Amino acid sequence: MRIYLALAALMLGGAVVAQNATATLAGTYQIGHPGSSGVNAAEMMAYDNTVTFTGQAYAAGNAGIDAQNANNTITQMVFDDIFCTPGSAGLSTSHFYLTTWNNNAVAEQVRMRIRFWQMDGAGGGPGTFITGYSTGLVTLNAGAANIWNLTIGAIPLWADNFWAGIAFDNNAGGSPITAAELNNVGQLIFDPPAVGTSNDVFYQSNITSAFFGTNNPPGGNHWFGGSPHANFGWAFPVVPEPGTLAVLATGLVGLFFRRVRK
Repeated sequence: MRIYLALAALMLGGAVVAQNATATLAGTYQIGHPGSSGVNAAEMMAYDNTVTFTGQAYAAGNAGIDAQNANNTITQMVFDDIFCTPGSAGLSTSHFYLTTWNNNAVAEQVRMRIRFWQMDGAGGGPGTFITGYSTGLVTLNAGAANIWNLTIGAIPLWADNFWAGIAFDNNAGGSPITAAELNNVGQLIFDPPAVGTSNDVFYQSNITSAFFGTNNPPGGNHWFGGSPHANFGWAFPVVPEPGTLAVLATGLVGLFFRRVRK
């Protein structure tokens, strides 16, 4: 397990199906250079931790054979606890954001394996599997620190609070990336969240697996000793319900007339 500082499934008919997500590059950062930016400010966020970049990143390492596919080489999975704005569950979402980092000296192709769990596991850890998404192969430039927009199609946001996990693999040999090179691929560290909250802890699997439909994935809690806080770059936009928009519109009209009277 390594931290790099400024120095450097949907259930259908009983079967678990990992859905496809289309990854589009949404922004870049620079390791060793903290700063504030964030994704689309016009979007309503249920949770957003893409604003305050610490300048740091983390790679899980320990890549090995996928327990669910002997032809696949994959990293251990790293999970962050996501506490959205209350009432976000059920609101429509069609995409979300996550971050990546390639600490290799050359560009690499990886597949992202993204999974979500309820917080009903032991001690509040990942328990009941919610759903999962996989991208095609994406290219991470040498040393690149990126944020990605993953399009998934319009669905209701699955819960107010959940665990979000990600691992990286070679797409069952579709990419020439080695296990040693996969060990240098990870996520960016952001804190504090601009919308919602996240505890100073992350969960990491102790086996290499894509975790299709796996309840209670094996692993344990980790942190960075409080500096930085153990929070990664994730964001979940939602579309407010029509009633919410009407309330907002009424409030804006009232504010306008109050200003006019002044």
